Amino acid sequence: MRPTTNIIVLLAAMLYVAGTTAGCRAKGELFIPERRDPATGQVQLPKGAEYVAGGRGELSWKLPEDGRVYVHDVTAERTLFSTMARGGQRFAIVPAEDRASLDGEDVQGVAIAMQTRNEHRIYFQRKQ
Repeated sequence: MRPTTNIIVLLAAMLYVAGTTAGCRAKGELFIPERRDPATGQVQLPKGAEYVAGGRGELSWKLPEDGRVYVHDVTAERTLFSTMARGGQRFAIVPAEDRASLDGEDVQGVAIAMQTRNEHRIYFQRKQ
């Protein structure tokens, strides 16, 4: 083969691999990036997030579709954390136990002290 043919074959192979890898990620994985304040590192509640449940004490909500769930402490005026979840899963928080769960299983990586007296809200951002 000529050098230019080798380059064309190599480029075609690279594009094929890149295309099939990107396709698998888009179809199989659930990912919505979490936004954080660059100065403080705190989770930011996106403007398009939908308010779905709120109050004091335990809260529970069933996701209608895939997306990111945010827990916001209204009293402290800050978003505590977020997690990805699939449609049909039940998300719950128990502030007295500093616990967040999906279908009864603890959400991994959540180590936030939730104040039991504070009002909490659950927000939802749909996967686009």
